[in-house]
Amino acid sequence: MAGIAGIYLKQANASVSVYRLAFDKMIGALAYSDKQCKCTGETGNALFAVVAALGSPERSAPLIKKHKNTSIAFEGLIFVSDSERKLVNDVYGISIDLDNSEYLPYLYDYYQLGLPLHITGQFNMFVCDTHSGNCFLINDRFGYLPLFCYENERCFVFSSRIESLMACGLMDKHELDYASIAEHLFFNYVISDHTFIKGIDTLVPASITSLHMSGSKVQNFWHFSSLLDFKLIASSQGFEALNTALSEAISKIYTNHNKINISLTGGWDSRLLLSYLMKGDRDCISLYSFGADQSPDILIPQMIAEKEDLRYNAILLDDNYLNSDFLSNARDTIILSNGNRHYKRSHYIYAMKIMHKYGGILFSGIFGDEVLKLGKPQDCSVLSTNLISLIESNFSTEVFRTGFKASALSELPVFHDTDVVNELCDRIEKICEEFGNYANKSHQYYAFRFMNNLRKYFGTEVNSYSDFIDCYSPFIDFDFLNVYASTHFAGFRYPYAKATLRQKQQTTELYANLVMHNYPKLAVYKTDRGYSMKDAVTITGSIKILSMRVLSESIGRLDAFNTKPTDAIFQDGFLSRECHQSQAISDLLRNSAYHCSAGSLVYWIEEVFSKYLLGVVS
Repeated sequence: MAGIAGIYLKQANASVSVYRLAFDKMIGALAYSDKQCKCTGETGNALFAVVAALGSPERSAPLIKKHKNTSIAFEGLIFVSDSERKLVNDVYGISIDLDNSEYLPYLYDYYQLGLPLHITGQFNMFVCDTHSGNCFLINDRFGYLPLFCYENERCFVFSSRIESLMACGLMDKHELDYASIAEHLFFNYVISDHTFIKGIDTLVPASITSLHMSGSKVQNFWHFSSLLDFKLIASSQGFEALNTALSEAISKIYTNHNKINISLTGGWDSRLLLSYLMKGDRDCISLYSFGADQSPDILIPQMIAEKEDLRYNAILLDDNYLNSDFLSNARDTIILSNGNRHYKRSHYIYAMKIMHKYGGILFSGIFGDEVLKLGKPQDCSVLSTNLISLIESNFSTEVFRTGFKASALSELPVFHDTDVVNELCDRIEKICEEFGNYANKSHQYYAFRFMNNLRKYFGTEVNSYSDFIDCYSPFIDFDFLNVYASTHFAGFRYPYAKATLRQKQQTTELYANLVMHNYPKLAVYKTDRGYSMKDAVTITGSIKILSMRVLSESIGRLDAFNTKPTDAIFQDGFLSRECHQSQAISDLLRNSAYHCSAGSLVYWIEEVFSKYLLGVVS
């Protein structure tokens, strides 16, 4: 897995040479392929490394940035504003414009721990200051890319992949965390900062972790509430402000990377992003989509690409994919997501293995719906019914206990243990401390979506295919969100309730008007809803939309990604063998509600956890 990893030694007389074998094992387990570019560094008490994505534009550049006594290893995408560039150039006498990441050690030298407030992007970084002897882990405001940490009396270790921490042999023991397993299965992802392995935790967002001989200390440098304090600008100015901000967020990538990939589906978010790029160099753009043969997510992008003369790859999820490619990609999906993503998401990695050859950046519409749409959410894989109930109850442990007791999970002996349920309640209480004191339910909901759901669900997705490609979504760009928060389009400015017809229309018109403002032709092409974006803002189009909605309800949902056969294929390919380490939850494989998630987790436990049951470094 592309990312960063390292070992910080807490013993004064420890030698890094003693730990080099453990470090090598850690890096070996971090990388997916021997072809990935790797860069390592060390000081008197730290070893650290970066592994780049196979398609990363950073492959030809140093992955660890240095200036004076400071070395910075980072993963992700970092952006430095023109004003900060000018400051560095003036103060340090730099006469040429550097790449964004080259400014990091200079900005640290100037701002010290104020550094993360003066950059934007989606990143984790390890800062090693040999002058002061201090080391720090710093992530972005939303903690978008997961970073995992473990600490004992001897050392503090961190990595972008859980298996990497287990492989190094520095943990005191390896023990499954059944509370986290229950959390994952009940809420659809682990909402706390624990993982499936006891002692390994996820770095909290907007944090600076200071590493010392005496231990680690975490401090937050930013709070989501600051986004809620923006003064509302006039409604007449909102559209132009949002359009300009989104354009500038997109240009951060478009102007810095020569070749980019865009997932163009039959939907709206990717169409919106593409509209901002159509006036630029189209040779830099590679479109793709995946779907069952003759599905809207194949036919519509294919039609648009042909009419607009754009490079397009149709990634068919047909019988050939199921027979030849599904199982290997199912394995990689589960392993590279640290057990968090299930086999029905295998086509994402399958697509990344193909598309990274066309460019190192994936332009994504991730979180576009969550940012631009209004109203309370409907239950789905991103936000389960159980999680929505927990949020709406103000994170009540009693509501959780009642729901958990009524679920099939409570029937498993391993979850009968009151310690597991009590541990989950303790975790929920900590989440309540973080999100329970907002002024209203709408503020609380948006805080949870940005500071928990974004990183724990979507960040896990992006992390799972980071070995192949760097993913960027302008919808979570911090500068864009500052403008968004000042407009009447910001969802937190509305009550937490089901969206009214007028609010739904406002969202529809926003998408359509943004596309028509930037590249009108894209608004004319049909979407997967059966009508065009332009239809959404005309009277005749509204009549058409109404009829299409009635028709779609009568037809029902299609298996657009051909996932129905995957249960049997995965069962026969991976789950037919005897389970040893995962027997405590393998009974769930007979329950259709949990078969997919539980089956994937069973596979991860058998494949990964079982490998590292023995051996620690003494």
